[in-house]
Amino acid sequence: MVKKASFRFIAGLFVAILIITACSLPGVTISFSPPAASTTQAYIDAVGTSVAATQTAQAGNAPVNPPAATPETVVEPTATIVHNTMPGEPPGNRESGMTDPDSSGTAAERRANGGENFDQNLYERPFNANTMDTYFPDLDIKRASLSRSGGWVYVTIDLVGVRPGGGLEGNYGIELDLDVDGRGDWLILASTPGSAWSTDGVRVWRDANRDVGNDFPISSDPPQRGDGYETLAFDQGHNSDPDVAWARVSPQNPNSVQIAFKYSLIANDNYFMWGAWTDQGVFNPAWYDYNDHFTVAEAGSPLPGLKKYYPLKALAEVDNTCRWSIGFTPTGDEPGVCPVYKPPTATSSPLPTAVPTNTPYQLY
Repeated sequence: MVKKASFRFIAGLFVAILIITACSLPGVTISFSPPAASTTQAYIDAVGTSVAATQTAQAGNAPVNPPAATPETVVEPTATIVHNTMPGEPPGNRESGMTDPDSSGTAAERRANGGENFDQNLYERPFNANTMDTYFPDLDIKRASLSRSGGWVYVTIDLVGVRPGGGLEGNYGIELDLDVDGRGDWLILASTPGSAWSTDGVRVWRDANRDVGNDFPISSDPPQRGDGYETLAFDQGHNSDPDVAWARVSPQNPNSVQIAFKYSLIANDNYFMWGAWTDQGVFNPAWYDYNDHFTVAEAGSPLPGLKKYYPLKALAEVDNTCRWSIGFTPTGDEPGVCPVYKPPTATSSPLPTAVPTNTPYQLY
């Protein structure tokens, strides 16, 4: 075995020496011919085919990525509202109240029956915008009253009638001015109340940063610079206290809405002013007071005598009352108060002073 290995080594060495010697001899050329082009291309094609086949095989064996899943909308279950207490029947007496014009008699003439003073935040607009050819009896307030009993404050709003198709389909509520400065502090609105006490559709807003009314509460001074009633304090029972505010259609009168809220909502305040609202056409608490958010030209007017602004425009399907007091006798100087009869004094005219006939707001 050793002899064979030695022989192979010596033979290989001899061949290498011959090659080197031949390369150095003059006239001797050793050349290496490349394979024919057709052979090279065939080799390249063969390699390409092999690689492609390998990639195809690998792709066939690889797991297929599924298309991106469409995110599912997660619907949170609505929490069941458990009520612990609810209002009873309003007391028979009323501590405070006011009347408001009835525009049903002038509706065919497409005009309000008085009670409109845009500059002083008083609206008589139970009509549609622009044409004023649709009158909403369930938005036209006739009177409102307030009473307190058993930890509840009850408000009844009497309307001219129901919607032609039946029922009360607007938003109904009250505005509370606790410090009697004309700037509303709380707004309670109930949407399309039903026949039984319910928190459905009942919401309570608060003006926590005190900017309702702009610089001059009640009086019109646009443009609005604040955010009105910015805090939704109660939303249809979905709150820490699900029993704060309720509403229903009066069981005695299908034309009346009754609203009840816990007296504790306003810390049992015994000195405040309030007024009633219907608000279907705008229904945006962030825009209160409306006569600050809109100019009179933008809002329009329900009075044909004001030709420059008639008919209604952006501010339509709204009605409200003047305000009256709880816990004190108003003097007539309070912002937004209903007209107050002031008896003549010894130094005044001998003729008695009465509520002006063109101001149809009366305490009752």
